[in-house]
Amino acid sequence: EINNMTFQRYKLINRAVESIDSMFFAMWVDPDLGCFTDDYVGCDTSRSLAYVYNEDALDGQTGCACPDGVFTYCDEVPILGVDYFRGPLDENGDELGMSSFTYYNNGGVGGPPPGTTDPSVAQEYYNYLSGSCADGSPFTFGDDAYQDGDPVKYAFTDAPNDPTGWSMCTADLPFGDRRTIQASGPFRLDPGAINELIIGAVW
Repeated sequence: EINNMTFQRYKLINRAVESIDSMFFAMWVDPDLGCFTDDYVGCDTSRSLAYVYNEDALDGQTGCACPDGVFTYCDEVPILGVDYFRGPLDENGDELGMSSFTYYNNGGVGGPPPGTTDPSVAQEYYNYLSGSCADGSPFTFGDDAYQDGDPVKYAFTDAPNDPTGWSMCTADLPFGDRRTIQASGPFRLDPGAINELIIGAVW
């Protein structure tokens, strides 16, 4: 599998003279697996892995056709995984790993709830990074993870082929264009501190 992966390494250095408090470091992915309107997402917390798969056997909004003439995989649809290999370290030198997995929707596709769409101001970005929805409400267990049950830090944690688990597949969510966020935090980054994030995208 290592020859079918792309590795990415990000380094963050605090060059200021003051500490940065309550910060989060995250990987944002807009996967667009072929047709962008029929993707489902989920996570495997034991592997710190996010993944995207097709909502049905044909990649396309209608059959194998996709809006804007986007090419599709038709009936040969792959799965994409984003492996959170190494997360940042906290101020004590301990690795944080993936502390939340969240997602949001393109507001122009499928009519999702406004609190779950693209962020537009700083507070909404921070809300997603810290494991909340754009409107500040927590992600919750069940259905589309928006105002449904108990608060959670990880959305859609069960395998799509588990009929009793919680996934976008078992929730039978409508078509949409989703983006994912794998985040670590909160932690303090002191002056001169160096932090890094390493991920691998597997297809």
